[in-house]
Amino acid sequence: MAYGHRDGVVIALRTMIFCIPLLLLLLTPVLSASISIAADGNDTHIVVARPPPRLRRDNLARFKETLEAFARSRSDVVFILDESGSIGVDRFPHAVKFAELVTRLFSVTADQTRVALITFSTHSTVHFNYVRDHEGNNMCTLIKDLDIIGFSGGWTRTRDALARAEKVLQHARADANK
Repeated sequence: MAYGHRDGVVIALRTMIFCIPLLLLLLTPVLSASISIAADGNDTHIVVARPPPRLRRDNLARFKETLEAFARSRSDVVFILDESGSIGVDRFPHAVKFAELVTRLFSVTADQTRVALITFSTHSTVHFNYVRDHEGNNMCTLIKDLDIIGFSGGWTRTRDALARAEKVLQHARADANK
C-alpha cells in the first residue's frame, strides 16, 4: 500500500472510483493542493490534507455541498488525525475542530452515519469507534468524545494509523458509503 503524508488532518474515505476525481477537483483549490491519495487495490482511498491559512468561500461552499451529498445517505466515516510533534499542541485542536465541523453535516446515528476517530504519532489510538459500537451513540456522544481527546506528540507513523482505519472499516456496513 502506498501512503502520502503532509502535516494536517487525514480523512479516510472509501467510496466509488468515479467520486474520487470529483472530490479531488473540489478539494484541490480549497486545500491549496496539499492532497495525496493511497490505494491498496480495492476501493479504499485516503485523502491527506493540510488546511490552508485562508479558504475561499466559493471553494469551501463546493466542499460543503459535496459532504452534504454524502450526508444524505448511510455512511461509515473514519477520521485519522495527526498528533505528532510536527503538528504541535497549539495546532492539534484545529484538527479536532475540523473533524467536529465536518461531522456536524452528517446525522450521527446507528442507522445513518457512524463515525470513528483515530489519532497517530508514535502510536495510533482509536478514541471512539461508532462504526462497530453504534448503539446509543449520536452527535451528543460524539461531541463529548471529541472534547476529551488530548495531544500526545511523538513521531509520525501514518502507516500504523491507516492500518487501524482499515481494521475499523472491516466492521462497516456493506450498504454504507465508506
